[in-house]
Amino acid sequence: MKNLVPVAAARCAAPGVLLSLVLTACAPGGPREATYISVQPERAAKLREEMASLVAKEGMKPYVLSVSPYPGEVEYMIEADGNGLRVWFQAMPLSGQEDPSICGPSDGTPHSDPSQHFFYVERKFLWSHQEDAEAMQSGLEKKLRERGYHTYQSPALCGKAALSVE
Repeated sequence: MKNLVPVAAARCAAPGVLLSLVLTACAPGGPREATYISVQPERAAKLREEMASLVAKEGMKPYVLSVSPYPGEVEYMIEADGNGLRVWFQAMPLSGQEDPSICGPSDGTPHSDPSQHFFYVERKFLWSHQEDAEAMQSGLEKKLRERGYHTYQSPALCGKAALSVE
């Protein structure tokens, strides 16, 4: 009787382990393209509100998160889920070592850039379609441009640099 318990446990556990390995190997993620947005710092809160509204209109549930990653600074992010997709939005992090003649003065410590944000859309489940994520990303980008925001496909050195070339 003693020997039957480990054998039964192994028979029950083996399919579970195999299934978790398969699901992990095929999980969503992988390369995703971000869309970058430059905005005057005083319009950053409005951009965040509009982004939350846009994803809600797409049938997603947006969650606005806030953290204090650096002393004296509050960083806001949006994570939205729905339709088998996930949207992530936040301000670009800066190292604090950027050229002050381009990006403005800095005390040399990491901080968030109030002038440059990014978002991406990714599949949430194995059965979600990459084409749906790409279509939503393109649609959100278009709607942001229609609202007067400048969007681009590669990050700028900093938001001030992006704003200076608009």
